[in-house]
Amino acid sequence: MSSDVFNAGLIGAFYVIIFICGFFLSRYGKPYPMALFTLHKLAAVAAVVYLILIIRRLHHSSALMTGESMIIIVTVLLLIITIVSGGLTSLDKPMPACFLWMHKLLPYAAVAATAVVLYGFMGKR
Repeated sequence: MSSDVFNAGLIGAFYVIIFICGFFLSRYGKPYPMALFTLHKLAAVAAVVYLILIIRRLHHSSALMTGESMIIIVTVLLLIITIVSGGLTSLDKPMPACFLWMHKLLPYAAVAATAVVLYGFMGKR
């Protein structure tokens, strides 16, 4: 198995864990079950860190075109906004509904952007 397929599969597995945990967290409501909430957060951190390592390695092994750099920036911004909106929705204080909707919708955009990044770099080194 090539490392590109392994990397995409591992990132995909992290996202599946994140989405499954998020689904159940939304069903349970506050206060969130600690184990499930922790798994959700740890999987998100692991996915982001691993994706950054992949992008960093690809950046050092080949020059990035402007379009590639832009999709990476968009992906990182989507991930950051998703994480921040998740942090805000998990607070005990009531937050505006827009943060909840952002946290429900942006993960799909982040997954799509991540897929574009990983697919665009497959075989490129």
